[in-house]
Order: sequence, then structure tokens, then C-alpha cells
Amino acid sequence: MILKHMLKQSDELDKAFQALADATRRGILERLSQGPASVSELAQPYRSTLAAIHQHVQVLEASGLIVTEKTGRTRTCRISADAVARAE
Repeated sequence: MILKHMLKQSDELDKAFQALADATRRGILERLSQGPASVSELAQPYRSTLAAIHQHVQVLEASGLIVTEKTGRTRTCRISADAVARAE
């Protein structure tokens, strides 16, 4: 039971650190540390397309570092404090 828990936690950390390996994703997390933001707001400081930023958001969400919520056409992102604490 303990080994299974350790392996699950290790897998979660692997995903988090893989997501953090990219400078754009680290920048997105830094911005989200100031509060929730839409994908469009997250894209503003970058020369990337909105689609590229959305892919970064998907990687961060799959890693558990952020959570998103869609209201109408707007996807709002926020940091998952629990996931960031585990990675720290």
C-alpha cells in the first residue's frame, strides 16, 4: 500500500517537473501566482498564438499544477495550491 502511494506521488511529481521544464509554462505559473486569468490574458506577453498558449495550459492542467474552468467562451485558469506545494 505504501509503495503504491509512493509510486503515484512520484508519477505526479514527474508530470509537474516535466511541465515546469518549459520557460513559457513557468511564466504562465508566475502570472497565475498573482491570481486567476483567462487564456487570452495569459497569452498577452508572448508572441505565441493563442492555440500555442492553450497547449501550454493543457500541459499544466494535465500535470495538476493548474485548474481551469470554462464559462461561455472564456477559459479561466488558476493555480492548484496543493500541486504546487507537493512540487516544492
